[in-house]
Amino acid sequence: MSSTLRVSLSAVGQGCEQDPTPAGVFPGHGNYAFLLHCNGQPVVKAGREFGPVPFDHGYAEMRDIDPGDYLALVMVNPFHVAGSTFQSNMVALHQVVVCACCETTCLRIWQSGWHNCFAVNVLALQYLVAGGIVDAKVAQPAVAALQEVLRLGQPDPADAEILRLVDGVGKEFLATARG
Repeated sequence: MSSTLRVSLSAVGQGCEQDPTPAGVFPGHGNYAFLLHCNGQPVVKAGREFGPVPFDHGYAEMRDIDPGDYLALVMVNPFHVAGSTFQSNMVALHQVVVCACCETTCLRIWQSGWHNCFAVNVLALQYLVAGGIVDAKVAQPAVAALQEVLRLGQPDPADAEILRLVDGVGKEFLATARG
């Protein structure tokens, strides 16, 4: 018995809004979903891969999926999608989804803006330095470059709120790493 997976994609930086991008033809402009086994290998059934499946205005559907746990990966061709270049992350998200027998499973994926991605990478590098995993001399040029890129534009409104939260929590985490 198989299931259907319905995946919706938020507008960039707007978790409760649907993405307005029309369906693309892979690998052209557009957003694409890929269904992967938990080891990262593509799901193939009867010789057909579940991906790339184009999103049409934020909606993609995959039918005839065997019950099990999967990774849903969403990628965007970032060149001029919805009228802007590099507005969203190229890889929106990996999401674990559990498809049960004879059901329709719905999954909504937050499409954060690129500011979110760069800011989280800065924080991750700070964590790695604080944890003694990466030398500060190695991390510093990368952090400086990412911070310079972050100055190029404003984050999406919802991303800005999330980044404030992540930054605050991150500072608390860093304080525990430093004693």
